[in-house]
Amino acid sequence: MLLLLARLCLFLQLVQFGLGELRRSKATALPKSHRTYVPPELHSPSKSYQSYIKQFGLSEESSYVGSTSSSSTMPTSYNSKTYCINETDVKFNYKGNVSIYETFATCLRNTPDALLAPFYDDGETINVTSINILNNFISVNELENIVNFDIFLVLTWRDPRLNMPGLWTSVDGKVQQFGVDITQAFYEQNINQDALRFWLPDIFFPEVSDETITSESLLAFPLGIFVWTRHIIIEFLNSDLKYTNYPDDEQTIALRYLSFALPTNELQMHLPNDIPSVIFFNNVAGQKAFTTNSIWEFIDANAYTQNPSREFDYQGTSYDFEYRSFSVLEFRIRRNSTGIVTRLAFPIFLLIFLAGLIFWAKFDDRLDFTVTILLAVSSLYIVIFQTIPMIGYLTTLDKYITQMFTTLFVCAGVHQFILRLKQNDSDVTWPLRRFYIRFLEAIGRVVVIPFIFIRYFTSFTQFYDFKTLVRC
Repeated sequence: MLLLLARLCLFLQLVQFGLGELRRSKATALPKSHRTYVPPELHSPSKSYQSYIKQFGLSEESSYVGSTSSSSTMPTSYNSKTYCINETDVKFNYKGNVSIYETFATCLRNTPDALLAPFYDDGETINVTSINILNNFISVNELENIVNFDIFLVLTWRDPRLNMPGLWTSVDGKVQQFGVDITQAFYEQNINQDALRFWLPDIFFPEVSDETITSESLLAFPLGIFVWTRHIIIEFLNSDLKYTNYPDDEQTIALRYLSFALPTNELQMHLPNDIPSVIFFNNVAGQKAFTTNSIWEFIDANAYTQNPSREFDYQGTSYDFEYRSFSVLEFRIRRNSTGIVTRLAFPIFLLIFLAGLIFWAKFDDRLDFTVTILLAVSSLYIVIFQTIPMIGYLTTLDKYITQMFTTLFVCAGVHQFILRLKQNDSDVTWPLRRFYIRFLEAIGRVVVIPFIFIRYFTSFTQFYDFKTLVRC
């Protein structure tokens, strides 16, 4: 009986050990649902980890800590003084497969300063390469100068402290090509595992009032290369919106991002070498979703970096963001003005055209009709006030409406003057007074309507897409 109980206890211990190893092995294969989008340019089956050195502008020299060789060939032997783990530190699960999580955790335990930036004490510079994937252009709030859009921001850097050749030579070649998704292991922890924690670039957007990260992925590659992708919905504050040509205005959106804590001599932003720095995400219809906004027409997009330098000063200038290395995502958009001109300017044109026809109305009704049209135009102008801020200069639409107001005011003055002459002419006949009345009427009939047509079409003809109007 005692022997049977002993065998039963041994069996239960083996089952418990096996379940624990099974849970740990599952942690190395993170669910695909937690991954976010990674562009095909980054994950091509024809590319191995060596291509990331060239692709992202990372230095081949000192790819392995303590190594002076510039070769990117994976070494087959190493010593514990060079890397965070040695050959015996590579962990395996009960199936005999490499336990990536346990191996990473061992490396981090052997790297006590993993939360500090690489080269923190070596005086070298961290090179962070960025790729911008434009997803959706959402809206522009002209009254508050806020632009809303979402992007995928891909950051790539090399942390030689977390270079583990023993791990990568022990896994399948496809793992080296596509990397290992450690997102869940980095952010989450459970009863049996602690979250992996190491340094990530502290990149922020100084002109952004709000950002929402909907999903992200953190991929690890050989040579200590990491690819961090975040899907970010951005609320961008742009105080440089220009409305001079409104409603045919063109805007330039320049999203700047940089390190919050590290100056240029410690961290520099770069763009990739062999792939575009700006990529478009396609929607289900195969179109570039960022370019399909119904209000704004996309023109072009580009990215660039600047690396200003300044001596480190402990009296405050180290926090001067003007001297941080930064990257800029810049794109230009133009407002689709046909709808605005048709809804606002064209009704004003029709009202002013009626004001020109009033010169054929009865003398007693002309002034009343003109004032009524003046009030109608004023109500439409109030609508325009609600779409753009109270800027200190006149837009194209402001100039047009101001001229129409002036035209109505002149017409009202002429009608009042004619009415006054007509009233004084009821008792006494003055041939010259009758001449003034006929002359002013003729001028109004000949000049006002042509002026209204010419002014409207010289202001807004170039805004119309006549092919679209014909189809309508």
